[in-house]
Amino acid sequence: MKKEKVKKFLWNIIVNGISTSYIFNQDMRLMIYRIFKADIKGRISSGVYLGSKNIKIASNSFINKKCYFDERSYIEIEEGVFLGPEVMLCTSTHKISDSNMRAGGLEEKPIIIKSGCWIGARA
Repeated sequence: MKKEKVKKFLWNIIVNGISTSYIFNQDMRLMIYRIFKADIKGRISSGVYLGSKNIKIASNSFINKKCYFDERSYIEIEEGVFLGPEVMLCTSTHKISDSNMRAGGLEEKPIIIKSGCWIGARA
């Protein structure tokens, strides 16, 4: 468990902290993702949050500034996908519970965005 916490800490510091800076270009980001063994081949802008390396982004795809990728389940982005600024991909939600408390337990499902899809800003 301790080793996993250290890996998560390093992921957040380097991948979601340092490499999201405007001083890093897309090629430098790809190099960092490869070091962490993330399956990312597309172009990723600054400020993007990647919850985990449980993600696959194909080549010829573009992730714009400040997009958010949840960490609960697998996310796959196929060839030629474009995400506008601040798109949120959330792989988890709460089950609907009774009237005393509508937000029940967590439910996780993967997201797969098919080739050629375009998702506009803040979707």
